[in-house]
Amino acid sequence: MIMPYTTVRQAWAHLRRALEDIGSPDAPREAELLLTASLGWDTARLLAHPDAWVPPEVRERLFAWLARRWAREPVPYILGEWEFYGQRLEVSPAVMVPRPETEALVESALAWAGKHFPNGRGLRVADIGTGSGAIVIALALHLRHAVFYGVDASAPALEVARRNARRWGVEERIVFVHGDLAQPLPCPVHLITANLPYIPSPRLAHLQPEVARWEPRMALDGGPDGTALQRRLLTLVQEKLCSPGLLLLEMDPEQAFLLQEEAQRYLPGAMIAFDTDAAGTCRVLRVERGS
Repeated sequence: MIMPYTTVRQAWAHLRRALEDIGSPDAPREAELLLTASLGWDTARLLAHPDAWVPPEVRERLFAWLARRWAREPVPYILGEWEFYGQRLEVSPAVMVPRPETEALVESALAWAGKHFPNGRGLRVADIGTGSGAIVIALALHLRHAVFYGVDASAPALEVARRNARRWGVEERIVFVHGDLAQPLPCPVHLITANLPYIPSPRLAHLQPEVARWEPRMALDGGPDGTALQRRLLTLVQEKLCSPGLLLLEMDPEQAFLLQEEAQRYLPGAMIAFDTDAAGTCRVLRVERGS
């Protein structure tokens, strides 16, 4: 079946209406992303040529993508890639789609590293629960003299992360390790970043279908209160974090007090604070050990 339109303008309008019918929370943006990707254009060209003809093969591709979207498959999985911190990364149902709020964690990591380890010289970094490799690759691109570890319990996720590291030319500086939290690290590190599952198990059934049906459960399920893995990681930090050292842990704002208590328990004397994301939401727990 070929879609009932022949121009870019008509295609864009049709996609927007179809996505609104599906229940997309951001139909205009999704329509733009699908149309630019199908044509191989950027948005500027789309706006400049609204009356351009849409070839039949592009219409067929859009029809197939809309069918997948009707099944509530997320747009990033349909496109096979997504942007995070300025980099296009491969994504698939083996990994969670990188979220913009996680960029706050990257900003905090770069600010601290720049103060203590200019250009990353002498710095060892571990990204726990690395998934697609979004965080560790962003850091590796900015801290070119640091050594990195990317740890994940999912072997398929690590394969995606390795491909992304090759794509961005940092594969030789990142050691990807299959294992549980910080346990596989061969030595203590100065900086630990972690975006671990923090959704309470009872909430999973109530998530949007794009998340509940498609994203890997092990990347979402944080246990009964959403903090199971974060609390387990905190029990390991005493041995795995150098002095000076910094742990950055993404969290749900509702978990801040509990995780603060746990951090004080396992790292007495550490400086504990919280960083906000671009929306001003308390998003990152920071636990800093002095020298």
